[in-house]
Amino acid sequence: MCKTLAVLFVDSDNALGSPAGDVDDAFALAALIGSGAEIVGISSVAGNTSEERAFANNQRLCQLLGWSGPLLRGNDAHALLRTFPGRVVALGPLTNVMHARGASEVIVVGGRLHTIGRWPPLFPHEFNLTKDVRAAHAVFASHLPLTIFPLDVARKLWVHERDLLAIPGELGEVLRSGSRRWFRRLLLLRRTRRFAIYDLAAALYAIGGDGFTMERTTAVMRKNTFLELGCGTREVTVCTKLDRVRLWERFVNVGRGFSPPPPGGAG
Repeated sequence: MCKTLAVLFVDSDNALGSPAGDVDDAFALAALIGSGAEIVGISSVAGNTSEERAFANNQRLCQLLGWSGPLLRGNDAHALLRTFPGRVVALGPLTNVMHARGASEVIVVGGRLHTIGRWPPLFPHEFNLTKDVRAAHAVFASHLPLTIFPLDVARKLWVHERDLLAIPGELGEVLRSGSRRWFRRLLLLRRTRRFAIYDLAAALYAIGGDGFTMERTTAVMRKNTFLELGCGTREVTVCTKLDRVRLWERFVNVGRGFSPPPPGGAG
């Protein structure tokens, strides 16, 4: 198990269980809960799916994972975030996270490391910064320490459908069945059998830095939420590289912790 450096608050637009939307949040939540991290709350936000569906999906997944901490919505999440001093893992749009005041770090998935992609949300197509533009600007303009996982870096943490066979037990079954529609969509639209699990990168970083290359830089957020890195005076930490094999192994090891070993003690 990886040990966190601080207490965590997680905000998620989890779509595993919805008829549409990226399902990477579910992998991220499984990693965070399975790590044994101290999580003070998990809130739901609209993005990959509606806030109502995200809340219901979080309920089901947390029940499966045996996590009984508070699942928060709306004003309850905002109230906790206003006084929360730990690390915030923002897996969706920043609607809730903009209410954070004293967090020691806010981990955000969005933007791009390289300058390509100046027309969000058309390209790159993302919800986390463009779904709530006002919230994205508010977080960026705040004094909060920001750690950014650009899409073109986080997407390098990918898996094939067969890779999910390494996750045993009911968690593996839920992730495989819930991801099936997303694999079909990617094959139809992009002719790929790879599934980029963007949010898992941010989650694994929150519970340990092994497998990541991080750099300090500055950034400017343009009106359309496009982030220009290496510009301006706003200091940020950015993930510039990750080790896909090492990170997937870390996740699989966490997943195995939810299931008893097979008969005979092998494992």
